Amino acid sequence: MIRPEPSMESLILALCDELKWGLRFCYAEKALYESELRNTSILFDTFYWSCLDQSALILSRMVVAKRKFKDDSINVQYLLERARKSSDLFPFSQLGEIEKTVETHFQLLESYKPVIDVLEDQRDRNLTHLDLKHIKQPEWRENQPQLNLKLVEQLYQDLIGLMQTYHRLFFGERFDFGDWEKTFQAELESLIVFYDEYNSNE
Repeated sequence: MIRPEPSMESLILALCDELKWGLRFCYAEKALYESELRNTSILFDTFYWSCLDQSALILSRMVVAKRKFKDDSINVQYLLERARKSSDLFPFSQLGEIEKTVETHFQLLESYKPVIDVLEDQRDRNLTHLDLKHIKQPEWRENQPQLNLKLVEQLYQDLIGLMQTYHRLFFGERFDFGDWEKTFQAELESLIVFYDEYNSNE
Protein backbone atom coordinates (compact mmCIF):
# COMPACT_ATOMS: atom_id res chain seq x y z
CA MET A 1 0.00 0.00 0.00
CA ILE A 2 1.42 3.38 -1.03
CA ARG A 3 0.83 6.01 1.63
CA PRO A 4 0.37 9.63 0.57
CA GLU A 5 3.16 11.92 1.69
CA PRO A 6 2.18 14.37 4.43
CA SER A 7 1.92 18.02 3.47
CA MET A 8 4.96 20.14 4.25
CA GLU A 9 2.84 22.08 6.73
CA SER A 10 1.80 18.99 8.70
CA LEU A 11 5.34 17.55 8.50
CA ILE A 12 6.96 20.64 10.00
CA LEU A 13 4.30 21.02 12.70
CA ALA A 14 4.48 17.33 13.65
CA LEU A 15 8.26 17.48 14.08
CA CYS A 16 8.06 20.74 16.02
CA ASP A 17 5.49 19.20 18.37
CA GLU A 18 7.61 16.06 18.79
CA LEU A 19 10.67 18.18 19.56
CA LYS A 20 8.75 20.27 22.07
CA TRP A 21 7.77 17.11 23.99
CA GLY A 22 11.33 15.80 23.80
CA LEU A 23 12.64 19.04 25.25
CA ARG A 24 10.16 18.79 28.12
CA PHE A 25 11.42 15.33 29.05
CA CYS A 26 15.06 16.31 28.50
CA TYR A 27 14.92 19.27 30.87
CA ALA A 28 12.67 17.53 33.39
CA GLU A 29 15.31 14.78 33.56
CA LYS A 30 18.09 17.35 33.95
CA ALA A 31 16.25 19.27 36.68
CA LEU A 32 15.45 16.08 38.60
CA TYR A 33 19.02 14.82 38.31
CA GLU A 34 20.39 18.06 39.77
CA SER A 35 17.81 18.33 42.56
CA GLU A 36 17.86 16.86 46.06
CA LEU A 37 14.36 15.45 45.55
CA ARG A 38 15.70 12.56 43.52
CA ASN A 39 17.86 11.51 46.47
CA THR A 40 15.06 11.68 49.03
CA SER A 41 12.17 10.08 47.19
CA ILE A 42 11.74 6.84 45.24
CA LEU A 43 8.87 8.58 43.43
CA PHE A 44 11.09 11.36 42.08
CA ASP A 45 13.85 8.90 41.22
CA THR A 46 11.25 6.98 39.20
CA PHE A 47 10.21 10.23 37.51
CA TYR A 48 13.87 10.84 36.64
CA TRP A 49 14.38 7.46 34.94
CA SER A 50 11.07 7.76 33.11
CA CYS A 51 11.99 11.21 31.76
CA LEU A 52 15.45 9.95 30.78
CA ASP A 53 13.94 7.09 28.76
CA GLN A 54 11.34 9.30 27.09
CA SER A 55 13.93 11.96 26.25
CA ALA A 56 16.12 9.37 24.51
CA LEU A 57 13.18 7.65 22.81
CA ILE A 58 11.76 10.86 21.34
CA LEU A 59 15.21 11.98 20.22
CA SER A 60 15.76 8.61 18.52
CA ARG A 61 12.44 9.00 16.68
CA MET A 62 13.61 12.37 15.40
CA VAL A 63 17.15 11.55 14.25
CA VAL A 64 17.55 7.78 13.76
CA ALA A 65 16.72 6.88 10.16
CA LYS A 66 16.64 3.49 8.48
CA ARG A 67 19.73 2.78 6.40
CA LYS A 68 19.01 -0.06 3.97
CA PHE A 69 15.35 0.30 3.10
CA LYS A 70 13.02 3.17 2.28
CA ASP A 71 12.39 5.09 5.46
CA ASP A 72 8.71 5.95 5.73
CA SER A 73 9.11 7.31 9.28
CA ILE A 74 8.68 10.98 10.04
CA ASN A 75 12.09 12.22 11.17
CA VAL A 76 14.46 15.10 10.54
CA GLN A 77 16.19 13.33 7.65
CA TYR A 78 12.79 12.87 5.99
CA LEU A 79 12.10 16.58 6.36
CA LEU A 80 15.48 17.50 4.86
CA GLU A 81 14.96 15.24 1.84
CA ARG A 82 11.45 16.61 1.29
CA ALA A 83 12.67 20.19 1.62
CA ARG A 84 15.47 19.58 -0.89
CA LYS A 85 13.02 18.17 -3.43
CA SER A 86 10.32 20.78 -2.78
CA SER A 87 12.18 24.02 -2.14
CA ASP A 88 9.43 25.94 -3.96
CA LEU A 89 7.06 25.17 -1.08
CA PHE A 90 8.89 27.59 1.23
CA PRO A 91 7.46 31.04 0.44
CA PHE A 92 9.74 32.91 2.86
CA SER A 93 13.02 31.55 1.46
CA GLN A 94 15.40 33.17 -1.00
CA LEU A 95 16.57 31.52 -4.22
CA GLY A 96 18.95 28.66 -3.39
CA GLU A 97 18.53 29.13 0.39
CA ILE A 98 16.76 25.83 1.01
CA GLU A 99 19.39 23.79 -0.84
CA LYS A 100 22.24 25.37 1.14
CA THR A 101 20.36 25.09 4.42
CA VAL A 102 19.54 21.42 3.86
CA GLU A 103 23.19 20.61 3.12
CA THR A 104 24.27 22.43 6.28
CA HIS A 105 21.78 20.46 8.35
CA PHE A 106 22.80 17.11 6.89
CA GLN A 107 26.37 17.98 7.92
CA LEU A 108 25.09 18.91 11.38
CA LEU A 109 23.46 15.50 11.80
CA GLU A 110 26.61 13.80 10.54
CA SER A 111 28.62 15.58 13.25
CA TYR A 112 26.33 13.89 15.81
CA LYS A 113 26.74 10.42 14.31
CA PRO A 114 28.41 8.94 17.45
CA VAL A 115 25.47 10.11 19.61
CA ILE A 116 22.89 8.96 17.06
CA ASP A 117 24.55 5.53 16.85
CA VAL A 118 24.28 5.10 20.63
CA LEU A 119 20.66 6.30 20.52
CA GLU A 120 19.90 3.69 17.87
CA ASP A 121 21.58 0.98 19.93
CA GLN A 122 19.67 1.95 23.08
CA ARG A 123 16.39 2.20 21.20
CA ASP A 124 16.79 -1.22 19.59
CA ARG A 125 18.05 -3.03 22.70
CA ASN A 126 16.05 -1.66 25.59
CA LEU A 127 13.92 1.42 24.87
CA THR A 128 11.36 -0.16 22.53
CA HIS A 129 11.82 -3.81 23.54
CA LEU A 130 14.02 -6.01 25.70
CA ASP A 131 16.49 -7.89 23.53
CA LEU A 132 16.30 -11.68 23.91
CA LYS A 133 20.10 -11.80 24.19
CA HIS A 134 19.89 -10.08 27.57
CA ILE A 135 18.59 -13.27 29.19
CA LYS A 136 21.98 -14.90 28.57
CA GLN A 137 23.92 -11.69 29.22
CA PRO A 138 22.79 -10.29 32.60
CA GLU A 139 25.61 -7.72 32.54
CA TRP A 140 24.38 -6.18 29.26
CA ARG A 141 23.51 -2.81 30.81
CA GLU A 142 27.05 -2.30 32.07
CA ASN A 143 28.48 -3.22 28.66
CA GLN A 144 26.03 -1.18 26.57
CA PRO A 145 27.35 2.10 25.14
CA GLN A 146 26.06 4.95 27.30
CA LEU A 147 24.62 8.25 26.16
CA ASN A 148 26.52 11.42 26.87
CA LEU A 149 23.69 13.51 28.32
CA LYS A 150 25.49 16.80 27.65
CA LEU A 151 25.68 15.89 23.96
CA VAL A 152 22.04 14.82 24.04
CA GLU A 153 21.08 18.24 25.38
CA GLN A 154 23.33 19.92 22.80
CA LEU A 155 21.68 17.91 20.00
CA TYR A 156 18.25 18.94 21.28
CA GLN A 157 19.36 22.58 21.22
CA ASP A 158 20.69 22.27 17.66
CA LEU A 159 17.41 20.66 16.61
CA ILE A 160 15.60 23.74 17.94
CA GLY A 161 17.66 25.88 15.57
CA LEU A 162 17.07 23.46 12.71
CA MET A 163 13.31 23.29 13.15
CA GLN A 164 13.05 27.03 13.75
CA THR A 165 14.68 27.53 10.35
CA TYR A 166 12.16 25.44 8.39
CA HIS A 167 9.23 26.74 10.40
CA ARG A 168 10.28 30.32 9.65
CA LEU A 169 10.95 29.67 5.96
CA PHE A 170 7.56 27.99 5.58
CA PHE A 171 5.30 30.00 7.93
CA GLY A 172 7.25 33.25 8.18
CA GLU A 173 7.41 33.13 11.98
CA ARG A 174 9.20 31.37 14.84
CA PHE A 175 7.81 28.36 16.68
CA ASP A 176 7.67 28.67 20.47
CA PHE A 177 9.45 25.65 21.97
CA GLY A 178 9.29 27.10 25.50
CA ASP A 179 12.02 27.58 28.09
CA TRP A 180 11.64 24.23 29.86
CA GLU A 181 14.94 24.40 31.70
CA LYS A 182 13.93 27.58 33.53
CA THR A 183 10.37 26.35 34.05
CA PHE A 184 11.37 23.06 35.67
CA GLN A 185 14.07 24.64 37.81
CA ALA A 186 11.52 27.09 39.23
CA GLU A 187 8.90 24.39 39.81
CA LEU A 188 11.38 22.06 41.53
CA GLU A 189 12.59 24.86 43.80
CA SER A 190 8.98 25.43 44.83
CA LEU A 191 8.50 21.69 45.43
CA ILE A 192 11.63 21.55 47.60
CA VAL A 193 10.36 24.46 49.72
CA PHE A 194 6.98 22.75 50.08
CA TYR A 195 8.68 19.42 50.90
CA ASP A 196 10.85 21.03 53.59
CA GLU A 197 7.85 22.81 55.12
CA TYR A 198 5.86 19.59 55.13
CA ASN A 199 8.65 17.70 56.92
CA SER A 200 9.14 20.45 59.48
CA ASN A 201 5.44 20.24 60.46
CA GLU A 202 5.50 16.51 61.13
